[in-house]
This record gives sequence, C-alpha cells and structure tokens, in this order.
Amino acid sequence: MIFFVSYLGRHGGGAEYSYEMTKGLLANHKDVYAVISAQVDNLDLWKKLPLKKLILVPTSDHYKGFFSGTLRFIFKNIREIRKAIGKEKIDVFYCPMGHPWTTIARFLIPHKCSVYTLHDPIYHPGTPLLIKLAGKIERLKTIDSYVILSKTFVDYTKKHYGKSDKDIVVIPHGAFSHYDVYSNDIKPFFSLAKYNFLFFGRITKYKGLELLIEAYRKLAKERDDISLRVIGSGDISEYKRDLEACPNTIVENRYVCDNEVHSFFSMPNTITVIPYTSATQSGVIPIAMHEKSLIISTNNEGLMEQTKDGTLALVADISVDSFYKQMKKSVEQYDECQTYIEEAKAYIDSLSWDNLAKILLDHCENILVGNEDKSIYR
Repeated sequence: MIFFVSYLGRHGGGAEYSYEMTKGLLANHKDVYAVISAQVDNLDLWKKLPLKKLILVPTSDHYKGFFSGTLRFIFKNIREIRKAIGKEKIDVFYCPMGHPWTTIARFLIPHKCSVYTLHDPIYHPGTPLLIKLAGKIERLKTIDSYVILSKTFVDYTKKHYGKSDKDIVVIPHGAFSHYDVYSNDIKPFFSLAKYNFLFFGRITKYKGLELLIEAYRKLAKERDDISLRVIGSGDISEYKRDLEACPNTIVENRYVCDNEVHSFFSMPNTITVIPYTSATQSGVIPIAMHEKSLIISTNNEGLMEQTKDGTLALVADISVDSFYKQMKKSVEQYDECQTYIEEAKAYIDSLSWDNLAKILLDHCENILVGNEDKSIYR
C-alpha cells in the first residue's frame, strides 16, 4: 500500500500530528511520499524519515502572498510533485490536516482513495470564513473517508458530511513523542508556588479564558500558595486587564517553539487547566497526560471522551463556580489525585503512533477492498 501524505501548514499541533502519523505509517512498513511546507517548524524531523520522497513546497505566511502562491502551486509545484512520483501508483491520498492547496493536489494527483482527518467536525466559534469556504470546496470532490478523533462526533459527521459508518474511523489523539527529547537544552522553570496552574495553547474565544480567570481569582483570595501561567499565541487584549489583576500570574503571549513545550510542564505540581466552552478535542490533553500533569477540564463531550468520562481528570461544568471547585479540590487533595495522573499516563502511553497508524492502515485496506474497480485512479 503506497501513501501520499499532504501537510502544507507550518506551525503548531498540525505539523506534529502529521509527522507522528507519517512516522507511524513507516513503522508499519508502508511506502510513503510526503508533500510538506518548506517552512514547517519540524522540518528537521521530516528529513530524517525514510520516505520514498520528501517534496518541499514554499507556502505563504497566513494570507500574505496566498494568491500568488496558489498560482505557483498549481502551475509549478504540482508538476514537480507529479514528476517526483513518476509512474508510481498511489493507493491512499492522506491528509492529516487540511489546507486549501491540499484540495488542489487531491484533484490533480491520481490515487485510489482519499482519507482526510477532521480535527474539528464542528467549526469553533470565530473560525475564519476562508477556512470554512475551503472546507466546502474540499467536499466538492468526494472524500472517500474521514478520520475523526472522537467517537462522540460519528453521528454528526455522518449527517453533515454525507458518510456512513464504514466511511468513518475514530483514531484518538496520541501524545507527541519528541517534546521532552527536544527540550534537553532548555532549563526547567522554577516553581512559582506550591501548586502551579497552567493554561497552555493558542488563545481563542472558545478556550474559556475568562472562566479560568474568575475561578482562579476566587481561589487566590483563599490561598497564597498557587500560581497561574497563561502561555500561548493569539489575541489576549480582552483578557489583559483581568490577568494583570490576578496575583502570582505570568503571561507569555507568543508562539511556543517545540523545544520549549516540555519546560512549561516541568514545574513541580503543575495542574493543566482546560476551561474550554466549546471543543471537539484538545491537543493539550495528551501532552499533559504524557507529562504527568493533573488535568482539570470542562465537560464538553469530546473532552469527556479524551479523559475517559472523567476517570483521568477532574471535570467541571462550564461555569466559574464549578471550575473553581475543581481547582480548589486539585490543591486540597493533590496527593489523592495522583491516581488520575498515573492512570492518564498509562492510557496515553498505550496510544502509540505505531498503533494509531495501524488503525488507519486497517481502515484504508477496507476502503480499497470495497472499491469495485481498483484499477481506476482518480
């Protein structure tokens, strides 16, 4: 089975997820061609993979140069990609995370079946219009199958994406394997307090930062042995004044490089807070589990599935009072909460990328077997 993997983003979890799944396919002894952005953050890791061919494509920085870059991709890069593949017959066109140019490539690169990972079947509030439009265009040419990260959204995907059960496979999100290896040269942060709450990741409206701020301020009135760190890029302007009023709080409103991630979780008694008001899943939860950080999460359906219905984390309703109570419990009963930490670590360790890629392979085999005429390439 020959895979064509297309990931044309640059930063963040998409780059890591695409790399890990590709590495998993290779570990399962599959041939893989990969087309990635020449500016992807983890390019050095991609270059070490034993791929049939690694094809680098210059990509635009957000919307700057997007139109001219698209024309270059259609009239220059596609030709280079087809030349690199040669006469090889691609079985599976695999998109681990979407990009408008991937849609173009899927139209122009012959393949037997296509598989697309839906990280968020339901768009988050505030999702840019261009991304929504790209999603609609993506579905103009039928995608054979979708990977989703949570079984909670199987019915939604069937209804809104026009698929049946056999066209959908659930593959949970694993923990990125190299963050702690990357961080050998980064000194751990000194503990700010006895208990250290950590909000980590891109800051957007649905992440519930206002809920966290109020819950933390309420708890800080009762205790002087807690701290809060808010780490991530995004628009923080509407929260800035309230965060400045929070005691023992540090904000780093910037993009976090891969080799820094481990260090933010390295403080003793780090408690990762996930106060999301809307979520299909969280890429931060697997990191926290791997780093043996106690997790407090809201009870969104996707997050509940990731935390095994609250058996691997403290779970709160989407309210200030409920989140405050779980934050309070986390510090007052921190020793008793070690069971959550240990079971979460064991669970995330069981989700190796080799095993997750094997789920994808078995699914793709079923798709190919179900094709009436495998000789037809699209």
